[in-house]
Amino acid sequence: MNLRIFASIIFIILLKNVRFCHSVRMNCAYKTVFAMKIGEVCCYPKNFHTTFEDRTVTNVISNDYDLGNIRDNVTSINIVLEDSPYLPLEIDRFFPNVVLLEIRNSNVQHLLTGDLDGFTKLKFLDLSDNPIEQISHDFFRGKFFIEVIYFYNCNLKKIDADAFLPLISLKTLLLKGNECIDKNFYINNLPPLSMRNEIKNAIIENCQGDHQQLKPQFKENCERKVEASGSSIDVFIIFTLIILAIILAGLSIVLIYTYRVVFKENWNQMRCFWK
Repeated sequence: MNLRIFASIIFIILLKNVRFCHSVRMNCAYKTVFAMKIGEVCCYPKNFHTTFEDRTVTNVISNDYDLGNIRDNVTSINIVLEDSPYLPLEIDRFFPNVVLLEIRNSNVQHLLTGDLDGFTKLKFLDLSDNPIEQISHDFFRGKFFIEVIYFYNCNLKKIDADAFLPLISLKTLLLKGNECIDKNFYINNLPPLSMRNEIKNAIIENCQGDHQQLKPQFKENCERKVEASGSSIDVFIIFTLIILAIILAGLSIVLIYTYRVVFKENWNQMRCFWK
């Protein structure tokens, strides 16, 4: 009975502390032109929430379609009015052909290096109406294929001067409604490099303030979050090991007690037999 109680306690502790994999429910629909379906599919996650520790998508569910059949046709992901302080990771594993990623008015606060890795065909990114505040110099590193970016009304306060330089295909950048900059940029007939230099100069002029401190501050914030997350995991592991040690000690006592009782009973039977 005691062993069952111990096992139940351990199960409850593990159930409480284990972080479940992030499963995302999607509503998907074929795009239409003049009421006729075309091959492209747009998906809308529902009841979506991310944290720093739990933002990797491991499963995608849809009541509308078999996602296995339409995954290659999904070209748009629209996340609107959800709660996603951090961008979700690895959506591209399920939808490799996403061209448009919209995460709008969803409480996005942090943009980390590598958030867009995997979106190899992304051309349109809309992060409007989110309290982002800052963009680091390497957030768009390697994303030379993105053509249109919306950071409308994001309360941006700090932007690294080189943040948009990797975007050699950039044609439109909306930065209206931000604290340090309130301007949109369009390529028109300018060479791409001229447009990016114009953006850089505008950022230096308007968001110069502490932009040189952005990288170390950004890195420090991320490292602090990783350290805090690691500390909580270490405490959980130590606590689990202590509980396991107690269980093993209890099992040892039970085994020793059982062995003595059985051995004593058999010994008495043998003595009676020889008499």
